[in-house]
Parts: sequence; C-alpha cells; structure tokens
Amino acid sequence: MSRPRICLSVFGTTGDICNSIQSAHEADLFEIRLDLSSDPDLTTIRKATSKPLLFASHGAPDLLQNAVPFADYLDVAGASPPPGWKGRTIVSKHAEEADPDQLWKQLSGNHLTKIAMHTFDYEKIAALLAINRRHSQNALCFATGEAGAFSRILSVFRGAPWIYASQQGRATGDGQFTLQDLIGLYRIRRFADEPAVFGIAGDPVSHSLSPVFHNQEFSDDHLPWIYLPFPCKDVGSLLHYAPQFGICGLSITHPHKEAVLPFLSHRSPEVERLRSCNTLCTKDGEWHGINTDVIGVEEVLRQISEPLESKRVLILGAGGSARAIASVIAGRCRNLVILNRTSEKARSLASECGGESGLLNEFGKYNYDLLFQATSVGMREGDCPVDPELLQPGTTVVDLIYRPAETVLLKKAKSLGCRILNGEPWFYAQAEAQFKWWRLLW
Repeated sequence: MSRPRICLSVFGTTGDICNSIQSAHEADLFEIRLDLSSDPDLTTIRKATSKPLLFASHGAPDLLQNAVPFADYLDVAGASPPPGWKGRTIVSKHAEEADPDQLWKQLSGNHLTKIAMHTFDYEKIAALLAINRRHSQNALCFATGEAGAFSRILSVFRGAPWIYASQQGRATGDGQFTLQDLIGLYRIRRFADEPAVFGIAGDPVSHSLSPVFHNQEFSDDHLPWIYLPFPCKDVGSLLHYAPQFGICGLSITHPHKEAVLPFLSHRSPEVERLRSCNTLCTKDGEWHGINTDVIGVEEVLRQISEPLESKRVLILGAGGSARAIASVIAGRCRNLVILNRTSEKARSLASECGGESGLLNEFGKYNYDLLFQATSVGMREGDCPVDPELLQPGTTVVDLIYRPAETVLLKKAKSLGCRILNGEPWFYAQAEAQFKWWRLLW
C-alpha cells in the first residue's frame, strides 16, 4: 500500500481558492468545486500549484467545459465528459440508502467510480468498503454523514486512491474530515499498511477526547493502530460488522455500557459486578470486556482529596458511570443518595449500595457535601439535569462532562463558592487503563 493521499476540496473566489491551495502543503491534490465558486479564473488557479487538480460541478455540469484545459481529473457525475477531454474521468453518484453493489454495476467502467452514500446501515457501509478492496485505485466508495464518516478514512486503506478533506468550517460533504484532523489527529500519513482499528462507540461521541488521547498514545508507541469515532444508535449492529471494518477494540460510552453485555464472551470481575462495560477488545473472534470507570472514580477522589467518612454524597444518574461511582463510594461515606430521571433505576442502584433513591426533580429536598453529576445532560449549551438554582453553597461538585469544561451546573456551583471539578481527571485515568489493556491483549 502506498502512502494515503488527501484531496482537499476548495471553493469560493479565485483568491479564496488560490490561498487555500498555497496554504495546504499537506494536500496531494485539490478538488475545485465550480458549482460553489464565483466565476473563478481557472488560469490563475492552475498557476497556483503543480499538484493535480480535480474539477467538479455537481448539478451544473456545463461549467466543466471551461476546466478542460486545466484539469487532471473531471468529476462528471452522471453526464458525459465535455468535448476535448483527454484526462481521467470520475463518474460519481451521491445516493440515499441504495444497494452499493448494484450502483457499482450501473456506474463502473473505464474511469474512476465514486459512490458517496448517506446511510446508517453498517451492512451497506461494509459493502462500500469491500468495493474499494475489490477494485483498488478505481473505486472511491464511502458513507457520508456523521455515522458513516469513519468509512471515509478506512476507504483509503482499502484501495481508494485518495480521501476527500475540507478546510476548517468549509466542508463540501457531510461527515468530511478536515485536512488538519487527517494529518494531526488521525495521523493517516504514518501508515504504510492498513492499520488495526480502535474507536469510540456511543451517541453522541463528537465531544470525546478519546481520539485525541489514543491516537497520540498509538503514535508515541509506534503502533500501527488508528482510533476512530463510531457514533451509533445500535451497538449490536456495529459489533456484528466490526470484523469487516477491522475493529480490534472499542471504548464504549453513553448509552451503550449496559447494551454491550450480551455480546461479551469474556467479562472482567468489574463488568460482572457493575453490569456495565466501557472497554472492548476482540481476540480469537470473541469479545472481551472490562470496565475502567472505577479507575476514573478513584482518580477523581484523589483529586478531591477529602475524607469521605463524614460526607453526604449525592449522585445524579443511575447509568454505568453512576454505578461505578456508587460502587466505590458505598460504605465509605456518611450516607449516599441516587437521583435519576426514572425511579426504578435509582431504586435498583440504591438498594445495591445501601443508599436512598429519588427523582432528579426532587433534587432540592436533599442535603449533600459532595455532588456527582453522572448523566449526559449538560453537553449541549444551556442544559442541566437539575435546577442549578437549588445547588448548595460551599459544597464540592463534580460533573463528569468535560466538554464544555464548565457546564451550567459547574458555572453556577463556582459562583456559589463551591469546589468544582469536571470529568477530565476521570477521562484520562480510565483512558490510560484502556490503552494498557489493549497493549496487553494485542
């Protein structure tokens, strides 16, 4: 396999396009989107670089005629190449939930064939990647949208001649990665061969620091591994198709920490005890699962550095993270209360750890010294799982969310003179434990 190539897609005025080309030293070629540009001077653009130029004009194919003297590639979509064209042709199709193999039969020929499909169906995403494998250097097939974005990166390791990239804030396709992220975050240029794939599965995952942390660790240790985002609603379907994506391990986040349990052939004692799993690895065709959240809890407690024996502890949430907190706190504090949106989960967790239970909307009824916010509510600006006006001054407030660094809850707590801590210490401690475990198994 040759070094992965990156095609930067650019548009705008002549000046915009030339500036983009001249500042993008890491790009191997450029796609000029004529349909998104303002009467560009193609002679000037051609002089801006010696690298190959690809011209595309989705929905306005007549504009391609002007590009014939300057282009190395023309993306003609489903139209015929313009008169006089002697270079390489790309026939492209942007589809919604079609059959990838049928599309390939319809579109393939003596040209490059590009299929970009908006789909959440992992079977179809796997089929798109398989087409790249079978027709190496002649197929550009990937899924679009957030859920399928990972296939853009995998496609270039399966035989696609390049991956399309965008500039920051100037995407030309749904789910497109920026040139900066492909080079700096995912480091795709360091792979001479197809890498082993790891990633984070959850809904959402766009906030996660996991790709930053793990790709750095993989690079520092010179491991031929890459860590990708897998935003998904059906984790069982992702695990089913994981072998076809080359997935070796996954970090599991909200809301799938309990949902993955039926798919595990091997569970660590922590997974059995907490009935929650945040880390997977496949070995000999079977899924192994551990839980590193307890390590995250212990790190938070070290950061707080307060004796628990006299503390009244209140936990918001009753999911996998809350269960990890309760498992560490139980028996070490003065009393423990679990509040959740639904009473059944709160009662169940409270009964396991010898605490009390209640509803989130009853937050104002309880006194506490240490508050743990362990729900996913707060990632979006303005959201808070409880009324922040009911926070108690002078207490310690821990919010496991770390993006944003200060949630509504933490901002209000800070204004009341509370000691505050976000979820970064938890994140880094549990992520380091994940990495060490993957190293051990792989």
